[in-house]
Order: sequence, then structure tokens, then C-alpha cells
Amino acid sequence: MKIFLIGYRCTGKTTIGQILANILNFSFLDIDKQIESETGSSIASIVKTSGWPEFRNLEKQALIKTYDKNKIIVSTGGGIVLDIENRTFLKNNGLSIWLFANKDVILDRLKKDKNTLLSRPSLLNKKSVDGNLESETLENETSTLISQREPIYSEITQTKFDTSTKTPEEIAQMIKRRILNDR
Repeated sequence: MKIFLIGYRCTGKTTIGQILANILNFSFLDIDKQIESETGSSIASIVKTSGWPEFRNLEKQALIKTYDKNKIIVSTGGGIVLDIENRTFLKNNGLSIWLFANKDVILDRLKKDKNTLLSRPSLLNKKSVDGNLESETLENETSTLISQREPIYSEITQTKFDTSTKTPEEIAQMIKRRILNDR
């Protein structure tokens, strides 16, 4: 079994994925971390120097490498679903679980994450004068992208979980119960 965790930034894909992998005795792969490890660069740096198309290509290659893996939880980047070939791969090669949270929770998590400005590039290429994401820009970007991506996440997912109010451990246990009940 292969489980893909999809969803917007800061919905818990990595944290919940690691916990779930522990619970199920599966391996864990964070696609963004894999790309950073293989390139020796942060996602923000890759996007800044080579652009979004290059990052999306690296993301697709990392996803394809999961083809022959089993008993693995894969934390995907929030925008992996933008590519139709990726969506087809996700639908045909494992169980896709959509983790979501309400916009205010996501914004709060983004603002509390010290690495947000360093490791998370602007998705709409909107930055302040000093090059960092401004609070207002972050809110507008988040609202815009969530509304654009939700229909895509919904299209390819078999199940979804709201991570707004439950702990990562609770969500991981809920996913485990759902998986066991569906077998």
C-alpha cells in the first residue's frame, strides 16, 4: 500500500505523515525534502534561480520514483496536483488523502513557522520591497490558491481529513482507522 498525503501548505502532510508511517510501520518520504536533499538547495532557492517550471519538473521526477515503492507514506508538495500527469499518477498508484484546514489556521501556522519566509517561496510571485512575503500578500495568496486548488484536491482524493482542530496524532489515528475499515 502507498499513501499520498495531498493538500495546501501547513495542513500537516509532513508531521502527520511521519506519525502515520510510525503507526503503520511504513517508510516515509517528503517529496520537498527529497528534492532539497538531491539538489543541495532549498525549494525557495530552486524557484528563485531556475523558476517554477524547473521545480515542478523535479517534483514530478521525485513522484515518479515512488512507482515501485510499497508500504510508504508520501508527503507531497501542495502544488503537485497542478500537473495533470501527476494527478493521474496519484490516482492510479496509491491512496490519496487530502489534508485540509481552514484558511485562518493555515495562515496562523505559516506565520508561526520560522522557516516560512526562507523555505517557502511565494506561489504567486508577490513579494514586498525587501523580497519577503508580507502578511497581506500571504493572506491574499493563501485565499486565492486554496480556492483554485480545492476542486483539484477533491477530484483526486479518496478521503479527506480536516486538520484545523485535531492534533497530528489524532489525525494519524483517524487515517489508520479509515484505512483498516476500507480493507
